[in-house]
Amino acid sequence: MIRDLLHQAVRGVDSPEVASFLDHALKDQLKELDIAEPLGRWLGGAIHAGKHEQAWDVVLSRLEAATGSKELKKVAMNIIRKAVEEYSEGGWVRELVVKGAQVLDVVNEEDAADALLNKLREVVAEAKDNSSHPLRRKLDKLLMGFADDLAAGKTEAVETVEKLRHALMEGADAREIIGSMLSRLRGTLESELDSPGSDLDQLMVRILRERLEAFRKDPVQQGHVDAWVHDTAISLVDKRHRKIGEMVQSSLDKLSDLDLVAQIEDKVGDDLQYIRLNGAIVGGLVGAIITTVRIHI
Repeated sequence: MIRDLLHQAVRGVDSPEVASFLDHALKDQLKELDIAEPLGRWLGGAIHAGKHEQAWDVVLSRLEAATGSKELKKVAMNIIRKAVEEYSEGGWVRELVVKGAQVLDVVNEEDAADALLNKLREVVAEAKDNSSHPLRRKLDKLLMGFADDLAAGKTEAVETVEKLRHALMEGADAREIIGSMLSRLRGTLESELDSPGSDLDQLMVRILRERLEAFRKDPVQQGHVDAWVHDTAISLVDKRHRKIGEMVQSSLDKLSDLDLVAQIEDKVGDDLQYIRLNGAIVGGLVGAIITTVRIHI
């Protein structure tokens, strides 16, 4: 029964109204929320405890995969092109060297970008499998410095977080992201509810058993429930007594005489037999008394 009720509730989880509500609620909280210093303390504590290593694993894995993408190769080529242009602006000698290299095809931007990305891929692969790799430690140092600046309330770090907060508040894509998350949540919940023995199913069973066991051992709560049922029943009868009478009459009208007698016998048969027995005993005693009085008279 609980599973069916939750199924009905889950159907509305990804509705536009829920996404809109969560979007407004999130932005309302962000308006007044001071997250810079608490974020800095939390981030610093997580780094000291080593709880961020798994995050680095994910980031480095994604970075390793990205080194083979065309988009990152274009970025690398642009960086190399700008570096060459800036070098050539350092004087006529440098400009002459750059132009000569371009004419002779000594410096090929695409080859240079491939070499750069290959080297980056090697370094990232090494860092991904080695928690003590220098790249990880360098990233930890940078992140720890940022966390310390946040905790200390330094202007530059706080402004960075404030920009992020304003971007989240003013972003038009938040509702779409929330809607997508709610849609995936609905699918997960429905899958769990359709699978007896799933984690959600076991959680519901455990909570229900715990609540029932606690209720069984709590006479005060039992008394509250008894009083509520009693008061509710009386209130219902007082307000709907006419309707209840009509329902009873309608049900009785549908029964034949035999069915009605059978139901009466089933409900009060023992009481009727007791009444008959009492009547027979009392009648016999009264008859005996009357007979005795007449004989003596």
